[in-house]
Amino acid sequence: MARLLAETRNCRVGMTLSGSSPPDKATKSFGARPSSRVGAFFDMDKTLIAENSGSIYMKKRYQDGEMGLLGLARGAFAYLRYRMGVFDMLKSTHAMTRDLKGRQESEFLA
Repeated sequence: MARLLAETRNCRVGMTLSGSSPPDKATKSFGARPSSRVGAFFDMDKTLIAENSGSIYMKKRYQDGEMGLLGLARGAFAYLRYRMGVFDMLKSTHAMTRDLKGRQESEFLA
């Protein structure tokens, strides 16, 4: 799952309906590779996979030593807030990306 997050920076930015990706300012700013079609998603409501994908992601990070018990507890609390209908996805996404700041893409590639 961490690899999927790392690869989101490779998604197409500024893609047109024809499938072409002009080298516009946004594409250059984000360093997107026009030929890449990799992205990430989280299926939190179990419509595509049987388990909440956010939970799977947290378990994997814990098992791989990428987070400790505190991080796991924060993830469990976030899931509880989601189940209660008070989860702020944008705020959570910003917090997760802060945790990844300064890490090299090669750390996520298998």
